[in-house]
Amino acid sequence: AKLRAPYGALAERIIADMLRATIDPRAENEWTQFSTSNGVTSWKKKEQPGAGVAVRGRTRMNVPISAVLDVLAEKPRKKEWDETFVSEDLIEDLSLESKIVRQTVKAIWPVSGRDFLALQHAKDFPDGKLVIAGTAVTHDDCPPHDKSKSTVRGECILSGFVFRPLNDGQACEVDFVSIVDLKGSVPSFIIQFAAKSQPQNLYRLKNIVEREWTPPPPTPVAVARPRVSRTPSANPASGSDRPRPLGDVTTEAPPSARSDVPEQFADLCDDMVRSLTKDTVEADAKARWVRFDHVAGVTMWKRKEPMAEGVAVRGMCRMAAPVAAVLDVLSDTQGKLNWTEKLNTVRIVQDLGKNTHIEYQKLSGIWPVSERDFCAIHHRRWLTAGEHKGTVVHAIRSVTPEMIGRNVYPPQAPGAVRGHVADAGFVVVPVDDGRACIVHYVSVADLKGNIPTFVLQFASKSQPGNLARMRKIVEPLYQNNRIRYDAAREAVVGGQDGDGTTLCEPVRAQTDDSQVDPETNALVVDMPQDQTDVSTHASDLGQLEQITASIEGIAGTDQVGGKKPKQSLLMDPCMFNTDKVRKACIPSANGHFSARALAKFYAALANKGSIDGVRLLSPERVADMATARGSAQFVGGTPAVSWGLGVRKFGIRTLTGEVRNTAFGHGGVGGSIAFCDPEAEFAMAVTVNKLTLTGEHSHTVIDFVLRELEIGEFVR
Repeated sequence: AKLRAPYGALAERIIADMLRATIDPRAENEWTQFSTSNGVTSWKKKEQPGAGVAVRGRTRMNVPISAVLDVLAEKPRKKEWDETFVSEDLIEDLSLESKIVRQTVKAIWPVSGRDFLALQHAKDFPDGKLVIAGTAVTHDDCPPHDKSKSTVRGECILSGFVFRPLNDGQACEVDFVSIVDLKGSVPSFIIQFAAKSQPQNLYRLKNIVEREWTPPPPTPVAVARPRVSRTPSANPASGSDRPRPLGDVTTEAPPSARSDVPEQFADLCDDMVRSLTKDTVEADAKARWVRFDHVAGVTMWKRKEPMAEGVAVRGMCRMAAPVAAVLDVLSDTQGKLNWTEKLNTVRIVQDLGKNTHIEYQKLSGIWPVSERDFCAIHHRRWLTAGEHKGTVVHAIRSVTPEMIGRNVYPPQAPGAVRGHVADAGFVVVPVDDGRACIVHYVSVADLKGNIPTFVLQFASKSQPGNLARMRKIVEPLYQNNRIRYDAAREAVVGGQDGDGTTLCEPVRAQTDDSQVDPETNALVVDMPQDQTDVSTHASDLGQLEQITASIEGIAGTDQVGGKKPKQSLLMDPCMFNTDKVRKACIPSANGHFSARALAKFYAALANKGSIDGVRLLSPERVADMATARGSAQFVGGTPAVSWGLGVRKFGIRTLTGEVRNTAFGHGGVGGSIAFCDPEAEFAMAVTVNKLTLTGEHSHTVIDFVLRELEIGEFVR
């Protein structure tokens, strides 16, 4: 993550300084070796700071780097390997790789104790090398102590560790650097004591790490699956070329599934789907996993054979929504940022078909581990034959530059390490006649580099935990769009029986008449031309009663045949984007504006009805409009809100905490909103080019603007 000034440049500088002080050949000219003891080689800098120490040490530890990081992460244990350590306090978290800490060290008679305020920054490199560096900074929250206190503020010029993997990562070489100015009057015998004792911290640390580290069990050797001939049966009547259930490891995808995938990826996609189903819904799946937790409705397992530097976990939870709602959430690429832990960047690199694409993702690191990024193929398949009929598989696996072309393959992000996804994805199984589903998640990934155990443990829980975060989006999405999803469920669940596998589309794109309006960039879905067509269309979906009720509800009828409509079709962004609805005359739901024009209109209202010398309304009419007249609810049982004449009343919480109800305006279907506050002489409009169900992004923009202008906080 990018650090704010001046810490960004400082962090990069101290990483370079640590490398130059340890592994740069030029370092030999700046350091003099003075000791080799307990397996630790020690040097002192030829130019020592005035009242301080400039030493470094090096040793070999017969453990992976991650084992050393596990001990370093336990700050209370630092007293076991650093004789001078007293305490360490976190002053500010700057990023996942950087922090400002205050460290206190013991007093040695007749000298007082010292404290140091330092920036600590960690960076790991693609070759497995890891650097942790620190240097002195100032911070308003941690000023130096005055003379009446028991400690003196020293200066950390440069300190930290450089780790380099040995023996394929099973051992490591560790360099330690400490260049500090103790400040004040320090006797030479204390400086000499510190110069000898500091490099020996490596010896004490090595003893702890090697004593406590337990090697993981060996990873089983993978056995290649036998390839199966794709030659069609010579006798069609025999049925030998008919697709078998996907659980059979010799099953290949039928032609209908392969037609959407470029030939060079067909075998890969077959294997991805097969592997994912074998790990989740096949009868023997449980034999390969051990349950370790159940949190927020998500059951979690880990592989019986753990990965040395990676994650092999799966999760499962039930969602009160049909399969199609889960697929809509999975299809929202940028929406993954809302429910995937640590994900900070995601984009589609290349489309390979309706259900296959190459995707880039980058995840934030956890100190001292850097960010990880991944480039993987995503393939979706809907199973319509055998025991898993109706199940959808969304499989993920890393790709290489040779597979997709070096001109397409995304470069590694600066400061990140490229991880490898062996197998990952989702398997969505319909239950309760398709009204709900069981969602399985699998993640088998090598994070590369040096990963402390505590980071692996975090990933092992957070990755299956993504299901709980996804459920919080999926279930409200279904509740707000029941008509659309229920209609689609009746129409498509089961697909083309006997075809084995069919391509799966999100519900919002399941009409042959859909197209993108080139002028508005909106999805346009042509509606039937007359009521006869509506009846026929709805009958085909098995939803005639609900569709008719909703259409009549739009016209103002509260009840149809004694039944209340579940939801107006106008509350569906896809319906509101249709060409006919946009052209129709629908009172209070038919305004189409640019953001600038809409903001200018409300600016006139904020200015008592006039702007730029043009009067739209009299001051009295604006005041009448803004006067609260009562409260009412939107469709769907949402909380009641206060209304004026054709406008909704909004509250503004001022910087003093007072809430004033002087703002008024109106929201639009899909996230657009406009309002003004005459008291603050302020007007604002946010319009969207893609309708959403929550309007969350618009609210984020409003909150940011009001905060920056110091107007207050928007109260909804």
